[in-house]
Amino acid sequence: MRSRRTPLTLLVLFAALTVAAVVVDGTRPAADPGALATAFRGAGYACVLAAAVLLVREPSPGRRLGGVLVAAVALLVGIEVTGPTSDPAGADIGLGLVRLLALGAVVVSACVLASRAGRSS
Repeated sequence: MRSRRTPLTLLVLFAALTVAAVVVDGTRPAADPGALATAFRGAGYACVLAAAVLLVREPSPGRRLGGVLVAAVALLVGIEVTGPTSDPAGADIGLGLVRLLALGAVVVSACVLASRAGRSS
């Protein structure tokens, strides 16, 4: 992989935007969630997708990580689109588990990138 720093930076930015979305969601009443948290999550998903595109363009190890990230962001966006309508109360343990697994895939990919970037420096 030629440049690991840009995708890694994008994944860290995704993490920061996800934390910001959770904080904003926690401060808003459930009856009026607002659009700011959704905007933060959308920007975060765009960061993951950009990192995935950069990695898919790389040789084999990067291409595999890029594929994992594309799958993870597809799951996360799918959950974002279907999640609120699947249960009127807003809680769906199955979607929550899938979301956790997708976020875990992003974290593992970031850790792999960080370890490879550390070895090449």
